[in-house]
Amino acid sequence: MSGFSGSIQINEDWLITPSLNFSGLTNITMEFEEAINYENSVLANQQILLSTDYSGSGDPNNAGWTELTVSGRSSGDSWDFVSVVPLDLTNYSGESSVYIGFRYTSTSEVAGTWEIDNVNIYEGTSYYSSVSGLTGNALWQGLQSIISTNHASNSESGAKSAVYTQLDNYEGMVQCIYSGVWEAPGSSPNYTPAGFSIEHSYPQSWYNQSGDNISEQNKADWDLHHLFPSEATANSERSNKPLDYITNVSLAIGNGDYYSYSGNNASSSFAFEVADGKKGNIARALLYFTIRYYDDNNGLTRAEVNMLPVMYQWHYQDPVDEYEIARNNAVFAIQGNRNPFIDYPEFVEDLWGNLILDTPLNPVASSIAETSFVASWDAPERSIGYRLDVSTDSNFLSYNGFVEGFKNRFISGNSQAVTGLVTGNTYYFRVKAVESSDGKLSLYSSNGYATTGIVTEGYSVNFEGIDELKASYSSDTVNLSGLNWDMTEALIGTDANDWKNGIRSARLRGYGTSSMTMLQNKANGIGTVSFNYRRYGTDNQVDWKIEYSTDNAVTWIQIGNTFAAPSTDEVQTFYANINVDESIRVRIKQAAETGGSNNRLNIDDILITDYDPNLLSSPQNIDISISASTVTIFWDAVTGASSYRVEESSSPNGTFSTAIGVFNGTEWTGTVNGDRRFYRVIAE
Repeated sequence: MSGFSGSIQINEDWLITPSLNFSGLTNITMEFEEAINYENSVLANQQILLSTDYSGSGDPNNAGWTELTVSGRSSGDSWDFVSVVPLDLTNYSGESSVYIGFRYTSTSEVAGTWEIDNVNIYEGTSYYSSVSGLTGNALWQGLQSIISTNHASNSESGAKSAVYTQLDNYEGMVQCIYSGVWEAPGSSPNYTPAGFSIEHSYPQSWYNQSGDNISEQNKADWDLHHLFPSEATANSERSNKPLDYITNVSLAIGNGDYYSYSGNNASSSFAFEVADGKKGNIARALLYFTIRYYDDNNGLTRAEVNMLPVMYQWHYQDPVDEYEIARNNAVFAIQGNRNPFIDYPEFVEDLWGNLILDTPLNPVASSIAETSFVASWDAPERSIGYRLDVSTDSNFLSYNGFVEGFKNRFISGNSQAVTGLVTGNTYYFRVKAVESSDGKLSLYSSNGYATTGIVTEGYSVNFEGIDELKASYSSDTVNLSGLNWDMTEALIGTDANDWKNGIRSARLRGYGTSSMTMLQNKANGIGTVSFNYRRYGTDNQVDWKIEYSTDNAVTWIQIGNTFAAPSTDEVQTFYANINVDESIRVRIKQAAETGGSNNRLNIDDILITDYDPNLLSSPQNIDISISASTVTIFWDAVTGASSYRVEESSSPNGTFSTAIGVFNGTEWTGTVNGDRRFYRVIAE
């Protein structure tokens, strides 16, 4: 909340909780964090108020409000969040509809900013104080006692109404947790959207027909912590299948980058895999249900599938977000209990120990050919195998992106040939380690990648290695794919304005000293050099050059022409063949070596192939002269070349055409073709 919009504004802002039910509660406590700035220690304009007669809508000033006394508040002159002293709301025990309001009023003299976070209202001095320091079974029993206390029963219609109108309603729409489809709520009394049904993420058949005979089954049936909106067809497909990663997909549910899967897991058991963006939500719902209604892990083994390691991994892969926190608070207001794994994600490890294996490192593609490559990675300790994903989607969200047979594929060693690919496509792969003795999993590795049709025997850098990090422009040494580089006025970028083929790329600042320089030689000579580049954000651009040295950086020889990214978001490719049979190092630097403003450039996918005796070098000393509409080009002969191809383009960074033709000599004269006034010569 703020009273400043270009200038000081006289304004009034309200932030009001949903209706809170304090019936049957005692020792009610409220906590929150706040950050206040530009108030110069004057806090009178930030009020915390309570009402028992507010209707939940309309002008809050028409209701009666009591100001609460709050201690330990922010000083009013920084962005730092401060935890206030917990407020005692015991005087409002028994009230069935309580609203907490945060009201900010700016004046003509003062217009500060007030931020509120982590609002928590609970019974007792601390909702989880009784389990402080506990682990294992003692923590299980303690949490079970806490979340069973004051847990109010819900009716079927009441639970559906809460899900569709409050808990999962976003601007008048609800989303199927499995398919991602949005639909408007239906009519009273249960507000079920057309084609939807309530999904019991912990299926009813697991506890009503399995012989479990859990206590308080009526509460379990309509426990809001495990109920979510779902399309009826998706709900039916999930049925009572255990949750796991799917290897053989029988049905993909969703579209675009939101897919859940039904099919067989790696052990050929029927299972269901939740969409990536909701994996953690569902995992925490099942973990909650287990400790609420069971006394051991038996509740997480269904149809011979031990779901605990998978739920554990999903919990860490998809962390708690603001939506879950808000939903947990809203369920608490309605139902009277909380999901502890949303409040304290670390409870998962406190209960079950560390079920996460070390993550495989350094995923690298090698032996890249027209339709195949070999994926490999470093083997962590204790892993007996791996699950490998290969996709044309770097985020692995699109079902159509997965290479057939390479979704959750079990690999016994730490390398695998991937075949039957399309020439010229870029493929990404990731792996997680598995351990058969207790089903433990690792988190996913970073992405490896390969572009088919490009031979990469040699040296490549994609900036995706786990230790390939540099957050500042200051000069420093970074190890990239096994060789040290100096990066001066350059960093490894990850923000939204960085163009990157994956999660990271190099960002050169554009200053006169901006450069990336290999500090070690690459063995096996140099065949070709290529990389992709694009402007950073919308920065203006300058010229750059790439050079190589065969005498340990004493002298440098320029490779090809200078280059600059266009003033568009088009990704460009630099390519040159040098073919020098000596150990070499390269550097990329600002061509003019002057200037001080930001002209930032992103570079990714650097590839330096080995010397190839069958590879022709690029023609040197190319001389191009244009007079009126006539162009004449001369070049030096290349040893071993039988002909030369001349190509033209309307831009030095654009697409070159082969329309001019192939010639046997070392000169060509022709007519300028419109604005296509840029040329290159290739030896063949």
